[in-house]
Amino acid sequence: MIDAPIEVSEDGAGRPREFYYRGRRRHVLRIVEDWLETGEWWKEGLGALPERRVYRLFTEEGLLCEIYSAGGRWFLYRTYD
Repeated sequence: MIDAPIEVSEDGAGRPREFYYRGRRRHVLRIVEDWLETGEWWKEGLGALPERRVYRLFTEEGLLCEIYSAGGRWFLYRTYD
């Protein structure tokens, strides 16, 4: 798990088109799947995870990864070998 903040360019529907991680631009080749995680709704106050939209995708370089958007910010969650 990486869970690092990233900068994302979105398409007109709010889906990731490309993202920047460690100074490199990664173009999204294909979104494999996406889903909504409801967050920790049973917790109140600070420390509860917010609702987030997760995308599993392939980049043009062949990287399979998951990125998500939560609270107006984007994060690289994980990469697969």
